[in-house]
Amino acid sequence: MIRGLLSVVLYLSVIAPLGAEPLGRELEVPGPLGPLEGTLLVLQGERDLQVGRIDAERLGNATANARLVLLPDANHLLKEVTTDDRAENLDSFSNPNLPLAPGVIDSLSDFIGSAQ
Repeated sequence: MIRGLLSVVLYLSVIAPLGAEPLGRELEVPGPLGPLEGTLLVLQGERDLQVGRIDAERLGNATANARLVLLPDANHLLKEVTTDDRAENLDSFSNPNLPLAPGVIDSLSDFIGSAQ
């Protein structure tokens, strides 16, 4: 499972930005026993400085069994950031006391609950 998750992260952070392999087909995320089966949850913070909304939408649309959740006040770490101030966003990376953004726990809970 970790290998499959790393494949998605590698795709979004390295391959896609270079234009090496466009996402125009069904996404097959390799897992330890073959392609990923089940539903894929994509949580995207709309204040994410590393991964843009369009990348999350492409991933969410790459497979029929993906669920995309856009979180308006979440950054890359899914911490709550309520401003477009880049310095404040980056400062949140080193502040362990900041809460997760609204919607993160509910989205995870709904996703896990729907899988049972």
